[in-house]
Amino acid sequence: MSGRFYYLLSFLPSLPNLGGDPALSLDDVAKLLKGQSEEALQRLARVVEVERDIRQTIESRCLGSEPAIVELPEALVAAFPSFEEGKVSISEDVWVSKVWIEFYAWLHNEAKNVGSNLLKVWADLELGVVCQLCRARYETADEAIPEGHPLQFVGVECIRIDEHLRSEVHDLVRKWEVAADPIKGELLLDTARWRWIVDREKTYSFEIDELVAYVLKLRLLSRHLSWSRDEGMKILGEVTAL
Repeated sequence: MSGRFYYLLSFLPSLPNLGGDPALSLDDVAKLLKGQSEEALQRLARVVEVERDIRQTIESRCLGSEPAIVELPEALVAAFPSFEEGKVSISEDVWVSKVWIEFYAWLHNEAKNVGSNLLKVWADLELGVVCQLCRARYETADEAIPEGHPLQFVGVECIRIDEHLRSEVHDLVRKWEVAADPIKGELLLDTARWRWIVDREKTYSFEIDELVAYVLKLRLLSRHLSWSRDEGMKILGEVTAL
């Protein structure tokens, strides 16, 4: 058994199950990873920071305020409209979708630099989910995909996952569509994401994929902290019982 990152993994606190409160934040983990000498760990920290900065920038734009300047990869900066364009000529749905599609394309390539196949497949799965969720929203509303929407350039066949995983994404989005309310739909998605990570944990041996799995699970836990805890836990119990 290899144990290149055993020292670091043994230092990190155990994570609770989905819906629990982790003992540390994503920023805590990013700071820890950045303090390591291995380039792969520093790149993984960068992944955490880039996603955080994208979320903060999107939130600022959607609230109508010009966000603070952050250092994003060039391809991701280009995905955002200028502040004036975002207020006037480009719909929120179009540019937000473009940002996330570009992010997961960037993440696929960055996963190679991190040296994590798990992160690469995760990026491709998330790209598949983002694209199919977008299509499902337009189908439900019986609306055509707007001109210039990135979905016009990202066909299902372009998403780099095998047929088995593509089928899983399709089935998951169908469950999301019939969920009783938006939060339940999001919890269905996150419960499936959590199970997907856990199913692969038995193959790890204290290498980079195990650290990636830790970060991905912490990402889901942190997301849930922003929701109403009582209502979220009630719905999570319903979802995990399915």
